Amino acid sequence: MLDMISNNFNGYLFKTNSYIDCSNKIKKISSSYKKLSSFSKNSIKIFDRNFSRRNIEKKLLKVYSKN
Repeated sequence: MLDMISNNFNGYLFKTNSYIDCSNKIKKISSSYKKLSSFSKNSIKIFDRNFSRRNIEKKLLKVYSKN
C-alpha cells in the first residue's frame, strides 16, 4: 500500500490495526469534497505514471531479458 498511497497527496495513511484512526481518516476525507477531488486527481497521475503502457512494456522487457 505504501507504494500506492502518499499521505496527504492521494490519500491518508492510518495506524496499523487502529480502527479509530482509520475511522477518523474516513470522516476527514468524506467531509471535504475538495480534498477528495484532489486525492482522486493525484491518484490518477500516480497510476498513469506507474502503470502506463510504456512502463509496463519496459518492466516486461526487463523480466524477459533476464532469462
